[in-house]
Amino acid sequence: MPTGIYQRKPFTQEHRENLRKALKGKSFPHMYKGHKFSEITKKKLRQLKLGKKNPNWKKGITPLKVLFRSSFKYRQWRLNVLIRDNFTFQECEQKETNLIAHHIKSFDQIIEEYDIKTLDESLECEELWDINNGITFCKNCHKKVHKKLIICNAQSL
Repeated sequence: MPTGIYQRKPFTQEHRENLRKALKGKSFPHMYKGHKFSEITKKKLRQLKLGKKNPNWKKGITPLKVLFRSSFKYRQWRLNVLIRDNFTFQECEQKETNLIAHHIKSFDQIIEEYDIKTLDESLECEELWDINNGITFCKNCHKKVHKKLIICNAQSL
């Protein structure tokens, strides 16, 4: 007999049979724990959570900056800037793994100047992709640059 305050008596054979009949044909998520799905089933399950069916769906609104930074053209621009600068921050000449390709004329200024509203418009804008408008920063110095920009903008108002 089990001991302890939370131990229960084992189910009788009659009780197990009643549980089996009651749960027959019902589906529970915990029943699939450790279960290996086929590729077809995985694809069907994936389709159930795409787009509007996903609980995190926000009516198709993704900020332009997110779309821009996840585009192939942005990754290529970033890599070109890093290669041009020899993967080295130009001020402190520090080689790090956390290097950032920074727009000298800010992304927001260019977006406002050319009145860019969509990803397609940003992909066509030549100034965004000019590697001469990019510079390599280490992570710490990049934070300092943005703090200075924020202070300068606040003083000029």
